[in-house]
Amino acid sequence: MKKIWKSPWTIAIVSAFLAPIATIIIDAIMKKPFLSTLWSVIRTLWSWIITFLTFDLKVWWVLLGICVIIGIFFVIAKISDAKQEDKEPEFLSYKNDTFCSWKWSWEWQLFNRDKKWHVVNLKAHCPKCDTPMFHDSYETSFQCPRCNYQSRYGEEHKRSQEVEAIIIDNLN
Repeated sequence: MKKIWKSPWTIAIVSAFLAPIATIIIDAIMKKPFLSTLWSVIRTLWSWIITFLTFDLKVWWVLLGICVIIGIFFVIAKISDAKQEDKEPEFLSYKNDTFCSWKWSWEWQLFNRDKKWHVVNLKAHCPKCDTPMFHDSYETSFQCPRCNYQSRYGEEHKRSQEVEAIIIDNLN
């Protein structure tokens, strides 16, 4: 219920109903005719509107005002673009994980053509010495250059494309 009373809509509607009541009370206290304060407020607002609508404008004022407004929008757009570019997503710190008992590491790179972050330099690490491994020439197995550990793809180890899909799925 408190949330309803703090709503701007409720405040505006209640104020619209309370304004005439306040005017009646003020008029009664000041011993003025009924709703004279309300009528004086309405007359003042009406005179302001008429003054605004009949104000003589020079064409160069209008053109200058349009140029200033366009310039302000341009500056705001540039500032907001700069803030969005400077702010890096939180997931960029997610650079390694373990999949099927192997440690994997990777980097993130923003590609300009689609403005999306992609996994690059995805590497499996040797389970014995933690050295990044490489594929054999047929891409059927991983080999460690340090300790000569070798493992074929299969049930227990995933291919690079599968690991990349799991990384993206983990982010989602």
